[in-house]
Amino acid sequence: MKKIIAENNIFKIKLLRNILIVSLAIVTLLSLYNVFFIYPSFTELLIESTKEDAVRVTRHLASALNTGQSELTKSSFKPDSLIEIGKIKEDFEVMKLQVFSRSGKILFSTDPNDVGTINKKRYFHEIVAQGRVRTEVVFKDTESLEGRKVTADVVETYVPLMRGDNFLGAFEIYYDITDRKNQLDDLSSQSTTVLFALTIGLLFAFMVIFFKEYKTTAERKRAEVALGESEEKLSGILNSIPDMILVLDNDLNITWANRIAVELLDSDPVGKKCFDAFNLCDEPCKACNVQKSFEDGLRDEHELELTRADGSRIDLWCTASVATRAENGVAKSVVVVYRDITEKKRLQAETARAGQLASIGELAAGVAHEINNPINGIINCAQMLLDEEGGSGEQTDISQRILKAGGRIAMIVRNLLSFARDHEQEPELVHVQRILSEKTASI
Repeated sequence: MKKIIAENNIFKIKLLRNILIVSLAIVTLLSLYNVFFIYPSFTELLIESTKEDAVRVTRHLASALNTGQSELTKSSFKPDSLIEIGKIKEDFEVMKLQVFSRSGKILFSTDPNDVGTINKKRYFHEIVAQGRVRTEVVFKDTESLEGRKVTADVVETYVPLMRGDNFLGAFEIYYDITDRKNQLDDLSSQSTTVLFALTIGLLFAFMVIFFKEYKTTAERKRAEVALGESEEKLSGILNSIPDMILVLDNDLNITWANRIAVELLDSDPVGKKCFDAFNLCDEPCKACNVQKSFEDGLRDEHELELTRADGSRIDLWCTASVATRAENGVAKSVVVVYRDITEKKRLQAETARAGQLASIGELAAGVAHEINNPINGIINCAQMLLDEEGGSGEQTDISQRILKAGGRIAMIVRNLLSFARDHEQEPELVHVQRILSEKTASI
């Protein structure tokens, strides 16, 4: 009996699947038919209708012009003819109208700026001048056959004026089809929307029936898949965290470790005691912070130094938090996050050292300032004594020595200031013999 029911369920689902496929195929074919046949057909019909209107307008214009000549010239446009042309333009709602001579020169245009220009395009001489109508749809903000940008959707039509096989000239007529094109686009959009809604309705009906038949099985499978994905996602997130993460039970056994923990501890710590994994000792530490979290159920933070197998040392900041609790509220497991703060401590030390150097620089600047003032006074006094002696005698020699000693002190002060200030020094050439002689004289 169960087998029969199962077969009936399978049969029903296959039938629904076939119905869905057929329905979707019909909707798809109707959509393609609408896009590739209905819409182009309407567009072609619109162009053909506009083309016929242009031909009728041309006939009216030809009757208003003096076409007894062998070709159209400026003399063909009489005052009465121009009035009639303006009336025809208004009656037939022509956007723009131009009249060309046999050579392609514009004899008349509703835009006076175009009069006198010559159409040298191939289509004019190879199609229009041969007695054939040329029609082109030009969309907004694109260029017409003459290379001018249009500001609306138009149909540009060239209609030749013939007398037998003789080409007299041509008319160019622009029809604004923006409104009609918008109506056509709206009609196409509405039909597409209806087909789309029909498709969505069919899909919705199929999904409702399908999930109704297999609700229990699908929910179970989704739950299993979701659980597996959740575990995989959680594992991926924890393994991507740059901090070492360990989960410990109340016996301090490591039950889970992320990838960074394996790398830092140089082995898989799962199954080991935490103090054994860190090579701290053979028994729990006397002041175990993790054990404190188990007992108090509170978060604990402390610093730890880890010595790796290669002898390198790492400073870690440890945060222990209760992960799971028993029904009585007692902590069952604790998660410990170890963050590497080695680089942080190094930067803090460098910052402190930089602060000390800055203080020394400020002290050096102050000392140099205090020394600089009295030494300038000594140099000035020695120079005055030297000037009074007139450059001879024992007193002159003493004054010169005072000046040299004062100069050396001033140089020391400048060097001290250069240490205190941040500036670049330019190298310069010096005479070694002069420096040695000055040193010897000072001794």
